[in-house]
Amino acid sequence: MGLTATLTNAVSGLRVNQDSLDILSRNIANAGTPGYHRQALNIVDYNSQDSSYARSVGTQRAFNASLQAYYTRQVSDTANSSIQAGYLDRLQGFLGKPGTAGSLDTIFGNLQNALQGIATSPDDYNSRANAVAAAQSMVETLNRLSTTIQGMRQETEGQIASNVHNLNGMLNSLAEVNHRMLDLGMTDGARTALLDQRDRLVASVAEMIDVRADYRPDGTVALMTRSGVGLIDNGVSTFKFESAGNLSPNSLFDPDPAKTKVGKLLLTTPSGLTIDLVTQGVLQGGELGGLVTLRDKTLVEAQAQLDEIAAGLATAFSTNKTDG
Repeated sequence: MGLTATLTNAVSGLRVNQDSLDILSRNIANAGTPGYHRQALNIVDYNSQDSSYARSVGTQRAFNASLQAYYTRQVSDTANSSIQAGYLDRLQGFLGKPGTAGSLDTIFGNLQNALQGIATSPDDYNSRANAVAAAQSMVETLNRLSTTIQGMRQETEGQIASNVHNLNGMLNSLAEVNHRMLDLGMTDGARTALLDQRDRLVASVAEMIDVRADYRPDGTVALMTRSGVGLIDNGVSTFKFESAGNLSPNSLFDPDPAKTKVGKLLLTTPSGLTIDLVTQGVLQGGELGGLVTLRDKTLVEAQAQLDEIAAGLATAFSTNKTDG
């Protein structure tokens, strides 16, 4: 082996070591970066008549489509649970912890005690004043809680509108990434960075709505909902939210689009087909699914419970006499 071959081997070894250090430092620096996948250096052995040496020929990205699909599903389910848990925690705070001052059950108990005081001493002025004050506090509490619940429902509509705007932007960005993936002249480093961007966008979309991702060999990705409605493939679907304005206790969802009194969440496919995502039960996860559940079910049930309490009090204070 001549001097030139020896130097060539030494230089190639140094380059491989340098490239390996670059990859290692990049993996460490991006360990907590969302969408980043660990990279490994591709090393190829070259053999000739005079010498043999190693060279680095790009990087390999640690990517498992099955694992990524599982991760995407969990992102959607976690976002759905988190948004509902956040609203329920707030609602619990408004209702108050049972047994604490200002909680609904404590105020109701105070009213019962005040009424028992009247039954014991109907001519006592203080007992009657306490009963009136307790009844007024109960009414004010029910009205306040009802207003709060409707405010939370209104808030869900505002958050749905914001999510729809962000979702459309992310889908358009993902379509641009798909288009850039078809550039065959892209360097390995640029392609790897673009794949990381693709996976970040898929995860961001999954936070908003439940999706299934189909990763193609050319690096592009197609998205559809778990129910099979396409979001991005040959074209990009567009989300639209038609707000119903201010919501009241009587503003309820109805499967009949002409009768519903809440905002409509629509999806228009590239072919021009428009789908009502709520009426047709397309949403199965993500923040949008959680917000719709809160607006149309959870908070409506909470309002119904308040109405039941108010109706029971109205019946108890009724002037109509019942024999027996």
